[in-house]
Amino acid sequence: MLKKFYILKRDIFLTTTKKLQNYNKYFNIFLDIFLITEPFIFTISYIIISLHQNEYNQIRDTISRISLGEHSKFQDINFIIFGIYLFFISKFLLSSVKKNQNFIPILITSTTISLTIFRSGINSNIYKSNIENWTHTSFAFFLGCLGIIFFINYIKNLQKTSIWKNNIFLKHITIFIFITSIFQMFLLAVGIFGLYKPILNHRGIIEKIAVSEILLWLEINFLIHKFKNKL
Repeated sequence: MLKKFYILKRDIFLTTTKKLQNYNKYFNIFLDIFLITEPFIFTISYIIISLHQNEYNQIRDTISRISLGEHSKFQDINFIIFGIYLFFISKFLLSSVKKNQNFIPILITSTTISLTIFRSGINSNIYKSNIENWTHTSFAFFLGCLGIIFFINYIKNLQKTSIWKNNIFLKHITIFIFITSIFQMFLLAVGIFGLYKPILNHRGIIEKIAVSEILLWLEINFLIHKFKNKL
């Protein structure tokens, strides 16, 4: 009797383990597809949504400004999905170079989702003009600081790997993205602090170029890590 019970218990355990392994396999496949496609989906989505907003100016207005106009709910969803992407991509990259570093992606994701919810809550004609600039500047600054912390932490550990040592292209694209991002942040700071306010008329396009460059860099790093044994 005890032997039959043991055999039954073992069979249940093995069956459950096998199912979990299959689910995990399918989840990893889905996650890989998500991490490869989401940067393109996010970019195409916000462009399409912005084109359906009458007062939105592609050169002047930032991406988050879409959440304060028509069809803002679609952009809110786009931001939340993008926040999930930031969580998984930063977790993947950090875990690829060093274990047990999960606090940064959690902060990035919570900040992105908080940004979406908070900006949705102030979507009113009365307070829009006054609160919009404050929320965009403060959240963008906080998210930018988290991005810099992630970048430094990731690069510091990446330099210890063979990927960094053997991949000249990755070195060059990383240096290029870093220099251009600093320059773009400098331009925005010049406008925000009133040193040359006319530049704020172009803050939208500056931000969009910066975001596109960073997404491209994340995509390249993901592909290099994911397929490093096949390259």
